[in-house]
Amino acid sequence: MHSFPSLFPLAQTRFTGLRRLVARCATRLALALCWGIGSPASLPAQELRLQPTPFSVTLDFQRPPSKPAYPIWLESVEKTQVSDVSDSRKTTQRLRLRRLGQLNAEIQLRLFFEDQPGRTPVVSGFTETGRQLYVSPALGAGLRLPTSESLCIPVLELDYLEITVPGDGSNLLGAFVCTLAKSQVRHALDFEPPARLQDPFANSSGKQPLEDDAFLSGRVRATLSNPATPCAPGAPALFEFTLERVPEIAVFRFEVLGADPVHTPEMVLNEHAAGNAALQLPDLADPAYLSRRQATQNQPRFEYAGWVSGHYAVPGSALKAGLNQLWIALPEGALTAVIRALTLDLKYPATQFRNPNQP
Repeated sequence: MHSFPSLFPLAQTRFTGLRRLVARCATRLALALCWGIGSPASLPAQELRLQPTPFSVTLDFQRPPSKPAYPIWLESVEKTQVSDVSDSRKTTQRLRLRRLGQLNAEIQLRLFFEDQPGRTPVVSGFTETGRQLYVSPALGAGLRLPTSESLCIPVLELDYLEITVPGDGSNLLGAFVCTLAKSQVRHALDFEPPARLQDPFANSSGKQPLEDDAFLSGRVRATLSNPATPCAPGAPALFEFTLERVPEIAVFRFEVLGADPVHTPEMVLNEHAAGNAALQLPDLADPAYLSRRQATQNQPRFEYAGWVSGHYAVPGSALKAGLNQLWIALPEGALTAVIRALTLDLKYPATQFRNPNQP
């Protein structure tokens, strides 16, 4: 049973009514923590309400429902397979749309798929007469992991979308599709504007690292590695970098594909274990969380089918002038992952480090 010492001293006062009120509050809060916050028996004021999403839908291409419930702008989803003259099979998931004017003038399509070499999906948009008005680039990079790609598609004049992939389509997992709305956002004029598309589940990944080092208010930001680097239990990824002087504090930032929300990457800096990195995990409602249950395990294992941001802060004393080595490792039992966009922020005293462009 949980205890609440900050509440209990009030129960020692001479006000009997206040003692009873505090005791009841503590008991109800303890029950809520033990049996689940929002339980009608413990906290009647907190009811579990379904969050309505009438203009969004999650599609499962591997196990489509027998009685699907689609938004008003989506008429049907159909799977087809064809073979060309070379007997190469292609699989297509066709989404037939309803034209509703500005209500669904633009949609977000986030496609979930196994990123296999030679089986990259392509999304195309057509009118009823077969005129192609939209085509995406080939999605994926052949990293052999579950991943996802987001597209903003203007559908004002489209009648259907086709998601086509070489093969039997077994690597197409599903899609999250939603109607987009435009909002006015204010941002600091001197800084980079916000992303064109705000992820509905608060995923903050996708920023391109800087090509050159950047200085601002005593902070130096440098890109250590941008290409995707594999990382697996027993096979950590090594990154080397050189510093001219030791900072007061440093923050490593990176993105990881195939992240395990529980078994986060371990950081080893200059042969000393620095601890586990923190991941900026999106909303658990995100369809990108894939559950993998094994017969020998009681609890399912989760991995995130997409890129998520991670970071780790270290004191300046963990670094040294000259060559430094950073190992990013995965703990035993974690799933294989890929690291990209590794950057390093270094904080120096303003009196010690000046912008070289200033006199």
